[in-house]
Amino acid sequence: MDDVPSGTKFVHKHPLDENGVLFFFGSKGTRDKNRYVNPAKLGMVIVNTSEMMPDSKPYAQFIGRQCVRCVTKPSASCWFSVDFIDKYIKPTHYTLRHYISWDTECLRNWVIEGSIDGERWLVLRQHQNDQALNYKGQAYTWALHDYGCAFRRLRVKQTGPNNNNHYFLACSGFEAYGTLYKEDNSDIE
Repeated sequence: MDDVPSGTKFVHKHPLDENGVLFFFGSKGTRDKNRYVNPAKLGMVIVNTSEMMPDSKPYAQFIGRQCVRCVTKPSASCWFSVDFIDKYIKPTHYTLRHYISWDTECLRNWVIEGSIDGERWLVLRQHQNDQALNYKGQAYTWALHDYGCAFRRLRVKQTGPNNNNHYFLACSGFEAYGTLYKEDNSDIE
């Protein structure tokens, strides 16, 4: 999406609406849900993750629009990240959707982090015993504090057990909202 003007705003209205950055990329800028393809499959973003369960769908489904079984192996600090490659986002909100398999294994303890270089991460929001996700396929959106900088990467990292007292990170939907830039305009130390 080289033709996206730097400073374009993506404003949240409701969880997994068609106003987010990832949906915009996946619809090739049309915002037409019939033209949507997972932006990781298009090479517009890179999804990375800790080790996945053998029966999980591919990790690109962390940012997919179809609700599927997407889950990491249990680990005290399992994670997934989205690399915007040559774009930077100053996030205002983000959405997560619980996977399709069970009403259990819902996230309770995690952080969302931003990074410019993939090595230094800034916690954008910390969740402790967050009760927002409670059933399969449920999505929820959280606001983020304005840190005054944009990030090339966003990462969701589990920091404690889920609602089933396990360490699986079960997620089948992620969206980011905010202002998109073509270059790093950040001053993060």
